[in-house]
Amino acid sequence: MRLSSNEYDRRKAVIREAMREADVDIILVGGSDKWEQRGMLRYLTGYYVPIFEEYILLPIDGPLTFFAHYSYGAKHAEDYPAIEHADFIPIGDLNTDPGKIVAKYINSYKPKRLGVTRTNISADFYLSVAAHLDPRIEVVNFTRQFDLARMPKSEEELVLSEAGVKINEDALFAYIKGIREGGSEMDALNEARYAMSKAGCEDQYWMCGSGTTPAQGSIPLAIERNHVWKKGELSVVVIEVAAIGGHFGEVTQLISLGEPAPEVVKAFKTVTDAAKLAGAAIKPGIPIGDIADLVNEYFIDQGYYPKRTEDRAKSTTGNLIGHGQGLDTMELPNIISGDQTIIQPGTRINIHPNVALPNGVRAMYCDNYVATETGSRRLSAISYDMIVV
Repeated sequence: MRLSSNEYDRRKAVIREAMREADVDIILVGGSDKWEQRGMLRYLTGYYVPIFEEYILLPIDGPLTFFAHYSYGAKHAEDYPAIEHADFIPIGDLNTDPGKIVAKYINSYKPKRLGVTRTNISADFYLSVAAHLDPRIEVVNFTRQFDLARMPKSEEELVLSEAGVKINEDALFAYIKGIREGGSEMDALNEARYAMSKAGCEDQYWMCGSGTTPAQGSIPLAIERNHVWKKGELSVVVIEVAAIGGHFGEVTQLISLGEPAPEVVKAFKTVTDAAKLAGAAIKPGIPIGDIADLVNEYFIDQGYYPKRTEDRAKSTTGNLIGHGQGLDTMELPNIISGDQTIIQPGTRINIHPNVALPNGVRAMYCDNYVATETGSRRLSAISYDMIVV
């Protein structure tokens, strides 16, 4: 789905309103191939950053300017209607003074305050910009203001979000097809990744682990382990892949090869019940920390979480209960006790509570939601029953 020009106009207006509220005259945003940190640049431009750091400047008044890594990148960027002007870092400056040309543009606007987002701007680039800035310009961190402004998703964005959630669930079932006694975890993973590439995934992030007490790990670790499944083992998988348009969904699942032990079934049901409880509590106008408190209290009642606050930092149960998602794998809000970020209509929320058993088995599950005007709507369609192969 190609977003409308009205959608990009809306986004620029939303960010500029946040700039006015923060008394910021111009912002500098960077992006590279880090999946959790390039969404801000794409949010304003639609441009997919392939690998190297690239940047945009958005003034309160004036064109959105894109700075490419190479000259041909600038020419390509001009094909994006939301990019109103494009330039590039001179080849001679790339390794020695990459921010000089960007600072020149900033200075030309004579701003009082420059807002910088912390995501995907390297120290080399930032220090180069700072060295050439007019010393009268005050530099401030604009990251949270930007994140809050993009937190409520538009109707067009929610169409992409729903596609992102569905393709993650398709990825899970493609992976499950490969789970069998004597089968290879890596074979199942590679077949699923290939299927998702054919289905149109832009990016794929997988973590997996299998065994009697599986621990999720990276793809290189999975290659090194080269695990072959045995009857009675468990498999844990975390999937965050992006559909066409760049919006991510998430699946986190514990799967059993053969009937699982009763304590594993009980722990998994506790986790899914907590996810249901949290999903039902989502509504606009309340702090996201209230959702975390609800889940924490439920885990305490069920005996999986320490009652004493001072013991919770040591606990392997709980941790981050969930977060927002969109063009980045993790966006605001973070479901953490005490967080006062207010849920708004259109806020995407992934709920992934987990509990750890004494033997090391971790029961986990992820539900994808969006806040509505009056409550919430579940985007996930996966059953709450534990998957047994």
